[in-house]
Amino acid sequence: MQIDLNITSRDIGYLWNTGHTSFYHEQADRFEIMEGQEEPDQGGIMIWCGEQYLNAKIIMDYFNAIGGEYRLVCMSLLWDLVEGEWVIWFEFDSIDDLKGDYEAPPHELEA
Repeated sequence: MQIDLNITSRDIGYLWNTGHTSFYHEQADRFEIMEGQEEPDQGGIMIWCGEQYLNAKIIMDYFNAIGGEYRLVCMSLLWDLVEGEWVIWFEFDSIDDLKGDYEAPPHELEA
């Protein structure tokens, strides 16, 4: 079944709760790479999407659909074994690249 949704970049901002510069390679044993996903490259950012897979799925589908506009090169879906949340790794230079051209909901980016 396919469901078509009209999702805005602002809507996407409400589906994740925390962003951080990537530390995947420093703590690789903390994350489980989901089937069909590639291991994240060096650098990039990570966002936590909560326990609900659907949040992560919608975010990934959204950025796949508009990838060219956001210069998206790569993303990977991970499970954080410590926090018990879905995580998406993006090959973005900064969290600002993820936020796009809207007034995003407040999120804390830890450096």
